[in-house]
Amino acid sequence: MTEVHCARKFKCEKCGLLFKAKRYLKRHKLLHEKVQKDDPKKTNCPKCPAILYSKYALTTHLRNCHSDEKFTCHICKSTLKCRSYLLAHLKRVHHNDGKLHPCEICGKEFKSPRYMQIHLK
Repeated sequence: MTEVHCARKFKCEKCGLLFKAKRYLKRHKLLHEKVQKDDPKKTNCPKCPAILYSKYALTTHLRNCHSDEKFTCHICKSTLKCRSYLLAHLKRVHHNDGKLHPCEICGKEFKSPRYMQIHLK
C-alpha cells in the first residue's frame, strides 16, 4: 500500500469511500444528496460510489463487483474484482477490443493489435 492510500482518513458513512481531506469528503457527500433529489429511482451501491438505476442493476453490480470471485486477465494474469474492470483493463492495457486481429502475412490471429505488432517484428 502506498502512502497516498494510507493518508486517506475521512470516510463516507454512506458508501465507505475514503478521502485524504475533509473538503473532498464534503464534495463527495453532495453527490449522494444530488442523486436522491434528481431521481428517487437511482440507487447508490452500499459498498462503493457506483450509482445504479434499478434494483436489478444493483443486484447485478453487487454480484459482479463485490463478490469473492476474481477475474483474471488471460494476457498478463492480473486479477481484478469486477468483470467490467477486466474489460476496461483489456482495452486500456492490452488494447484488446474483444476482436481478433489477424496477421496480414500469415493469417495468425491475435487478441490485441499490440501482440500482432510484436509478432510482425
